[in-house]
Amino acid sequence: EARAAAPALAQAIGAPLFSDVVGIEAASGGAPVFVREPYTAKVVERVQAAPGTATVVATVRRSALAPAEADGSRTAEVVRVPADATALARSIAEVVRAASDRVDLTEADVVVSGGRGLGGPEGFAVIEALADALGAAIGASRPAVDNGWIDIQYQVGQTGKTVAPALYIACGISGSIQHAAGMAASKCVVAINKDPEAEIFALADYGIVADLFEAVPLLQAELARRA
Repeated sequence: EARAAAPALAQAIGAPLFSDVVGIEAASGGAPVFVREPYTAKVVERVQAAPGTATVVATVRRSALAPAEADGSRTAEVVRVPADATALARSIAEVVRAASDRVDLTEADVVVSGGRGLGGPEGFAVIEALADALGAAIGASRPAVDNGWIDIQYQVGQTGKTVAPALYIACGISGSIQHAAGMAASKCVVAINKDPEAEIFALADYGIVADLFEAVPLLQAELARRA
């Protein structure tokens, strides 16, 4: 993936690397300014290549930037380079992933995530029903994964996946720094938690202080009524 290939590419061509970019701004002199959010989004960093730098390499956080309109008037040279698959192969003992018909978590426009407040694996049935109504992907906090309630492929956070959907619904998630690092770039965050002091409300655009097992079915019913 890009995070693995970009450093090697930058080194090979002698170019600076800007990783996990969440925004690109124009600046005087023509050199772009790359916006990053290091330290689990505690700070906003704006960085720029040194004057006279002809080429830079940058990786962009998935879904952080809207794709540009296609421009048929522009062309680029495509160079095909043969690769030795044997030399590039990595040793993989075993990869186990549950099959799913849902949209991939990191590419979804809507994500519904569940946390410790679900109480157990059976609690994800409520989350899945809402996700089905929204055509959304399923996510989870680290405690839910650590407790074995759901597979690690659904974990959102610093040690899981980073998402930036148009809508992120956090159900029964406290909102730790670890989790915030994976979803802070979401365009709109809706938090449902019965604890009014939960940290997730500081990240939320809309907060619902209620038992998720009561609020989520009501939300799903309203969506069905409006469909």
